[in-house]
Amino acid sequence: MRKKIKKNNKSRQRNQRKTNRKSKQRGQKFRGRILKDGADYHVISIINNKEPLLSEPIIKNLYQEVLSECLKKYSFLIIQFIIMDNHIHLIIRPLKESLSKIMQWINSVFAMRFNKLTGRCGHVWKCRFWSSIIEKIEQFKKVYHYISYNSVKAGIVSSPEDYPYCGEYHISRGILGIITPYWTISYPYL
Repeated sequence: MRKKIKKNNKSRQRNQRKTNRKSKQRGQKFRGRILKDGADYHVISIINNKEPLLSEPIIKNLYQEVLSECLKKYSFLIIQFIIMDNHIHLIIRPLKESLSKIMQWINSVFAMRFNKLTGRCGHVWKCRFWSSIIEKIEQFKKVYHYISYNSVKAGIVSSPEDYPYCGEYHISRGILGIITPYWTISYPYL
């Protein structure tokens, strides 16, 4: 029995090393995040069990308030965002603090306030968050468009400017408390 356990552990370790090697070859960091100074990130936070917990306007406004507070607390830019019923997309550029620190604050503060407001307890988010570095202008345009048109694709509105929980809505109305328009900043990948 002991030999079998040892053999399984060795096999598991071997498979782990293979996975780590493959991840490094693809430019990924296994069991962690690739972080790069001055980079833009496409960030996605998904609600636990994909429940539509963000469907009410008061909850979406709460998330925007948390974003606004976080911008005062930490140094970063939000270049685009959208709050859907069961997930959130952001394009973020951390300036001083790490992406992980920023997102940990946003997600935990929102979860505490959401649970207090709704009388719920337990997890709000499926996991911490998902992120990928935006390294090329073509990639930036694709992600920006994808985020902007998420509400259109879902059939909620006919234009991103009509969805109050999207960066395009804020930009089109000159509401620049949360969003930093993409044309006002420089891009390291140009």
